[in-house]
Amino acid sequence: MLRKLLNRSAVLALVLSLIVSTSFIFQNGLALASTNDSIGKVPSIATISSEIDTSSSEPVNVIVQMESEPVAVSKNAAKMGRRSFKVSTEASIKKEQSDVLLKASKQGLRLRKNYEYNTVFNGMEVTLPADQIPKLAELPGVKAIHENRTFYAISDSNSSATDADHPYYETQPLWQIGVDYAWSQGLTGKGLKVGVIDTGVDYLHPDLANAYKGGYNSFLQTEDPYEEKPLGSNPGTSHGTHVAGTIVGTAANTTSKFAQKGIAYEAGLYAYKVLGYNASTGGTSGTTAQVIDGIEHAVKDGMDVINLSLGSDDVKDSDSPDSIALNNAVLHGTVVVIANGNAGPSYYSMGAPASSSLSISVGAVSSPSSNYTATATSTITGQTYQLPIRGWTLGNDDFASLFGTDPVDAVYVRLGLESDYNNVDVTGKIAIVSRGYQTFLEKFASAKKHGAKAVIIFNGNNKINAPFTPDLSTSIAGKDDYIGGFGTEFYGAFDYIPIMDMKGKEGRELASALLANPSAKLTFTFDSDYQEKINPGDRVADFSSRGPSSDGNLSIKPDFVAPGVNVLSTFPAYGRDYSAAYARLDGTSMATPHITGLALLLKQAHPEWTPFDIRAALGNTADQISDETGTLYDVYSQGAGRVNVKNALLTPALLQSVEEITILDKDMNPQAVTNYGDNTSFGTIRNGETKTKQLQLKNTSDNPVQYQASVRMHPSVTGNNTSDISKIGVELGETDAGTINVNANSAKGFSLSVTPTVDTAKGVYEGDVVLTSNGLPSLHLPFSIHVGDELPDNGLGLQELTLSNPSIIVDGEDTTRPIDISFKLTASNVNAILLKIYDINNEYIGMLDVLSVDSTFSGNFGTGTRIYEGMTQKYYQDYEYYWRTIQSLPEGQYTLKVTAASAYNPANNTAEKFFSAYKTFSVKSLDSIEQPKVLDAKNRFVPNITNTTHTGVPVLTLPTTAGITYEITESSNTNYIGNNGILLSLPSSGTANVTLTVTIASASKPSLQLKALVNVVLAAKAITGFTFGDLSPVVTGTVDEIAKTVALTVPYGTDVTTLVPTITHTGASVSPSSGAAKDFTNPVTYTVTAADNSTQQYVVTVTVAANPAKAITGFAFNGLTPAVTGAVNESAKTIALTVPYGTNVTALVPTITHTGASVSPSSGAAKDFTNPVTYTVMAADNSTQQYSVRVTIAAMNAPSAPVIQSAIGGDGQVTIEWNPVTAAAGYNIYMSTTPGAYGTALGSVSRCYGEPYHK
Repeated sequence: MLRKLLNRSAVLALVLSLIVSTSFIFQNGLALASTNDSIGKVPSIATISSEIDTSSSEPVNVIVQMESEPVAVSKNAAKMGRRSFKVSTEASIKKEQSDVLLKASKQGLRLRKNYEYNTVFNGMEVTLPADQIPKLAELPGVKAIHENRTFYAISDSNSSATDADHPYYETQPLWQIGVDYAWSQGLTGKGLKVGVIDTGVDYLHPDLANAYKGGYNSFLQTEDPYEEKPLGSNPGTSHGTHVAGTIVGTAANTTSKFAQKGIAYEAGLYAYKVLGYNASTGGTSGTTAQVIDGIEHAVKDGMDVINLSLGSDDVKDSDSPDSIALNNAVLHGTVVVIANGNAGPSYYSMGAPASSSLSISVGAVSSPSSNYTATATSTITGQTYQLPIRGWTLGNDDFASLFGTDPVDAVYVRLGLESDYNNVDVTGKIAIVSRGYQTFLEKFASAKKHGAKAVIIFNGNNKINAPFTPDLSTSIAGKDDYIGGFGTEFYGAFDYIPIMDMKGKEGRELASALLANPSAKLTFTFDSDYQEKINPGDRVADFSSRGPSSDGNLSIKPDFVAPGVNVLSTFPAYGRDYSAAYARLDGTSMATPHITGLALLLKQAHPEWTPFDIRAALGNTADQISDETGTLYDVYSQGAGRVNVKNALLTPALLQSVEEITILDKDMNPQAVTNYGDNTSFGTIRNGETKTKQLQLKNTSDNPVQYQASVRMHPSVTGNNTSDISKIGVELGETDAGTINVNANSAKGFSLSVTPTVDTAKGVYEGDVVLTSNGLPSLHLPFSIHVGDELPDNGLGLQELTLSNPSIIVDGEDTTRPIDISFKLTASNVNAILLKIYDINNEYIGMLDVLSVDSTFSGNFGTGTRIYEGMTQKYYQDYEYYWRTIQSLPEGQYTLKVTAASAYNPANNTAEKFFSAYKTFSVKSLDSIEQPKVLDAKNRFVPNITNTTHTGVPVLTLPTTAGITYEITESSNTNYIGNNGILLSLPSSGTANVTLTVTIASASKPSLQLKALVNVVLAAKAITGFTFGDLSPVVTGTVDEIAKTVALTVPYGTDVTTLVPTITHTGASVSPSSGAAKDFTNPVTYTVTAADNSTQQYVVTVTVAANPAKAITGFAFNGLTPAVTGAVNESAKTIALTVPYGTNVTALVPTITHTGASVSPSSGAAKDFTNPVTYTVMAADNSTQQYSVRVTIAAMNAPSAPVIQSAIGGDGQVTIEWNPVTAAAGYNIYMSTTPGAYGTALGSVSRCYGEPYHK
């Protein structure tokens, strides 16, 4: 049964978050914000910046922040439909600020206002004694008091905006993907526009300033997309600046030893800020509506490529609103590049909008790098340690110079907590730290803060019963060896000092020895040789989200992978010192801009390439990579492989799948499009079943190409115990024995078919189609196969959420088309299913329903597919354990969240586990659907006046359009034309103008209608008929009443000099008169005179039909001796010829006579008549007639049989005589000992009578 139950819960508001993994925060891709409307605000004293000294009585300038949001934020909230948001206006903000000033005055505060702000910040700059600031903070309406920082203008640089010779920019990730080759070809992105849809950009950064061209702030609905500066609790934003540097960094920073050179460093940068600080989570996020707004601005601004290093891993909906927007951006011609997510390494971990079918989704791999190991000996233990170096300052890996060979002082600082540095001097020394309690970053930052030269951290932990004390036990399970990794890399960044990793057992022994001998001095002496280990890179990052896409077809995502581990790029300095404005970050966010940069280079090289072509070029030529064991990464981890733009630039042809798919347009209407993919998925396929996919080789060059095609199955890949691939039958169709030839600038289609045998093991199989051509890059296209009867369990507990239709259609309060919800439960112990609705801003709206097996929630749902029928626009607002009044969703886009709860307790809305899936839907009014159809029909309506002379017949011919009705509903003069559009009479003199009203309406809702007016002119002096009755058949003219013309076509051969017309008209007379012979060689003008003596002229044009003759009258081979003439059978349309015996019929030349304008093949053209040949005669009127010509070879005229007269033998010689004398010429002679048998051929007879034949 369905149990309607109030859901009183902390609502999860979906927001899009950055797809970045940093040393500070590890995000899973979906930021969750809890809200509870029943919790009121608790008054609090405003925060005061720790940088402000409030002990002094000296006046200081500070920034006072008000409680209310600024105007820009309020306008954005109102635009996005956030009903609970209190609207701030300039007037209300001014009053709020004035109230604070008044209260300050009453409190005796000596305060002077200098500036006031209301648009992007609600506050004032004021001057007051510093020791009065705490009292100011207590005033109602004051939210925070910030220091008034000083910013400095950046001096103009004389260097080039694209300083390609800057000695210090990181090249390894660029060379890894072939950027050096692209640059050598002069490709820099010049003239192209790239949109970074992110947190904004620090466009004051010297490496970005000259690239920046504009953008928009969708987060605050302003024109300025600058990164948010650190202010109060807001740490500021930075992500977009890092992304932008990878794409367009110009390496122009002369204030730093380092610089960032982007892949497409001469492209124009446009920033679209859609993400910002979220106070409720402390993170950076944005709503679906803000992201879509940024996409719309980017497309309207004409971006060639847009970069979205963002996403929501939990939303497994390929038709999410942002995915829809991006699909449509691709159809507009924009290349869309999206991060695949950081929720790896599990399969099905990718979310939206990376699942956008038409976009490019990018995974992350590591780049080549060096690791070092120090060898150091301690004075306390005398032991020599091998210390892997896990971090160091950017550009400072000369450890031999840094540590030297003299002893270096070291100090043990326990867990490295702030209190552990009390009375401890680590300046210029090595800090020895135990793992435990704090994060690695906090430990390293503290050591640097206190002046340490380096850090040695040993594996271990804090004591359970004494959390601020390291556990120095001799052995700790799992902690005796090296730490091995810190979750991110710390080398090559500005913020780090050298960090060395010591085995846990060794470190604890060393620390214990120090504690046992506290007066002993600890030093380390380092060897000058630091062992270097080269990491080859091209390892798929663990955090990189895996496919397949949750689109019901198990489609391959990511499309390919790019460098995304420890990527160095620009970082904001917010207008201050840019000498160290760089950072290393991990994430598919960092891999994505690498692909965006390559897309710009390809677009510059091939301006005519579509987004599909650029995707295919990068995928076809990507290098397939393997893990540390040499096992090939599966296609759901690496897609087509790690990109190589050199080969993408060198290939003249592209290999694409050609699939008709259905996506949703911006109005949530299904639309069929052709997806030219860089991979293909067969989805699920049953044993013994055959599925076929269409592929094409698209030649984009000016020369023909030839490739050899083959299919390569992958016998072993990561993450999948592939069964026997020999059980999968694969076949390429429509090739020439595996060869594919394609002409210049054209495409050749072919097919890939797969058939698992009846005994194929269920599971995942994969392979790729490979095309090779000498001297050209090889092309490959990955494919996947899931053998089984149904979609596999994706491990998410709830899957295959689908809607019967993407839109609910309503007419007023009535639902004209509800939708059904279908989903599959794979989780066990589920006793409740919650159906929740969220708006486009990801804010919770209400509950559609709560499902349970029984009223006590004691029963569990079984696994399997479930259908919820009849979802309408109605929903419940849940409050205090009962259902409130049913509400109706207004028109708009929404997200349905289906949550299966395991061991759900309705009393407190808790469960052991929640399993959720999301699907986008819309609510549309019937009016909103039908009105555009009616408007379109009206705009397309063209009056078709077909009768102005014949009474009782409609004047207009109305069009036919599906779902639209056309009706003449009113006439301005019913004396002539009725309200139904029927011609009733004509004026007795002159003309009459009649306006007809055509009502164009929706067939579904006739009240939705528009009217079109048609003016009809009726004349009392009109020609209504013009015929030549003497001709056979009778020829009737076409009267064009509007143009006042009459047109007639007479048969071929008609004498037009004395034609006699019969004319009908509505006037008093016509001249020339009806029945008078006229010469119609040229147009003739007729004048109709009305009773009032007014006249109207008509021009009559007679056209003689072209000659229809098209007969072959003669067909001969005049080149033969004697000439051979064919017999033409006109009724059968055949021609027969017999040529002499021995005639070569493969190149006979006919002479053809005919009555047409031409014949093909032409007369005099040699043809092979071994088989019948068809000749086509075309008449002057372009009609055609075919004749079949058959040539027969006459039989040989055989001589009379020869008579052997004698055969005399002896001495190896036989003489044969025959009669008549030459009768045997042309015969063969055989010798046989068996009567009647031919025996051995001796030769042919060519001699006259009496001549001996010798053998």
